Amino acid sequence: MQTTPIRVLSGDIGGTKTRLAVIAVDGARLRTERERDYASRDYATFDELLGDFLHGSDIPGRAAFGIAGPIYGTGQGRVAQTTNLPWRINADALQKRFGFGLCALLNDLEATASGLPALDAEDFLTLRAGTPN
Repeated sequence: MQTTPIRVLSGDIGGTKTRLAVIAVDGARLRTERERDYASRDYATFDELLGDFLHGSDIPGRAAFGIAGPIYGTGQGRVAQTTNLPWRINADALQKRFGFGLCALLNDLEATASGLPALDAEDFLTLRAGTPN
């Protein structure tokens, strides 16, 4: 039985660069539909940058952002303060403004680790082979 991919807006938010993409997720298989890089400092707020990316497009029902900085809130973090920008990012406010059914904020290192299951063997490179114990 074939499943319908879930469309997710994903982002890597950093002090220098922010990369946003709309990804079709089908199990562990990912397909990039659209992607764009931004100079983070060109925008006063993340909401402004995100609005630019989403302008005139079909908004995905889900969003997840890896953010360089601490994530606050009980359970799944709902608010982030970027480390090298004056941006305060609130998941609830993003959901309301852009109409996401679900919006998650993760620390950028946590987000990277969460993506590991989507990698294939050819995505890895052994820098120095070890000897098994």
